[in-house]
Amino acid sequence: ALQTTGNLAARYTSDIDLLVPPGSVPDIDPILRSLSWAPKPGQLPVPTRARTLTHRLTCEITYLGHGTSVDLHWRTEPTRRTLALPFEHMLARSQQLLSSNAAVTTLGPVDALLVGAAHGTRSFWSGWKWIVDAARQLHHMPATDLDEARALARASGAGNALLLAEALAADLLGQPRPGLTRHLESLRASVWQQLADPDRGSSPSLPVRQRWRRHAPDSRTAAAQSWLYPLLRQTAAHIRHT
Repeated sequence: ALQTTGNLAARYTSDIDLLVPPGSVPDIDPILRSLSWAPKPGQLPVPTRARTLTHRLTCEITYLGHGTSVDLHWRTEPTRRTLALPFEHMLARSQQLLSSNAAVTTLGPVDALLVGAAHGTRSFWSGWKWIVDAARQLHHMPATDLDEARALARASGAGNALLLAEALAADLLGQPRPGLTRHLESLRASVWQQLADPDRGSSPSLPVRQRWRRHAPDSRTAAAQSWLYPLLRQTAAHIRHT
């Protein structure tokens, strides 16, 4: 939100994400506990050695406290195949943003775009905010940075996720879409279909998840006849003028 609008309140968030090197996780745990954050029940134990983190099929430990939660990450995605971005490289490309007169170190624009694309794709793009994020990021991104993002996405395993993010953002902004494979085009169509469903829950239903695995047929007409397209136009107009 700060990178694309300059306003921290421009985007809803439900938790706080901290990204640290794997070797720092055992050291960060007691600090969080001292600040009244407690590990969420039911998770695997917090490791005492960083080496054990490399074998976990997860990327975070959740701590509860102060009416919200903190997700302590040692990588951005559960598996390296989804998005293999070394922490040291992300730190070298990071930015410092000013929030409430405090400097906050966050992902650089290229890494933030890739992390958002990978997370949105892993979550079936079931959250409207992820598509708005992608549209805002791409709308403000210089062509040279986008070229860097595409090359980095291909090298890190997130090439298809970024292509899908670009296609959804183009739909939202009414711009030409990038060329997609039949599989990615079917996924793009299923995103709009599920968002247009007034009875959908906060997470994708089993039929939606199955459709992603079966290469869903194109169903754009379902979304075209719903409340969704007027909302698309209003959101796109807002992004273009910010």
